[in-house]
Amino acid sequence: MVVVDEHRNIAATRNAGVAASTGDVIVTIDADTIMHPDALVEVDRLVDSGAYVGGGSLFVLERNSLGLTVTRLIMGGVMTVTKAGAVMFWCRRDDFDAIGGFDEELRIAEDLDFARRLRLHGSVSNRRFRNVRSAPATVCVRKWDRFGDWHYFSRFSAAAMRARNPRETDVGLIDEYFYDYSA
Repeated sequence: MVVVDEHRNIAATRNAGVAASTGDVIVTIDADTIMHPDALVEVDRLVDSGAYVGGGSLFVLERNSLGLTVTRLIMGGVMTVTKAGAVMFWCRRDDFDAIGGFDEELRIAEDLDFARRLRLHGSVSNRRFRNVRSAPATVCVRKWDRFGDWHYFSRFSAAAMRARNPRETDVGLIDEYFYDYSA
């Protein structure tokens, strides 16, 4: 099934896809990201264990350069320190519903917020948040191809860092970065 969603809001689009789904386990994945062939097997194993509330996924980039390597190392460090996930999120539907899904008021960082709330929800039932490790997703680098391999440290992250609140982020920049270009 394909869900067409006209929101220019990643959280709303993720929630629309989940609302149209019927399974007991939810898996969302970023646009331009390729799920590893074994990812769903790993998610199923982790869900069935009962030890995990959900999680994200480790990732690799489809090509490398110095700028991309530095970006990936910093993002990996942030994931380690914050215990957040990235690019692909998974959990049981009842846990997704219990935390209210992705926060549609957030223009950016909805994934970090989701991971934080899911992790907190899991702590109540003594279940951990865990990233899929053995089946990393592959992230397309078309944004880096368009904006440059170091753009994360200049244009995009600088604007995001200036935003006092992810709800008040520069809409023009977000639209340009996520929606107003084609492959």
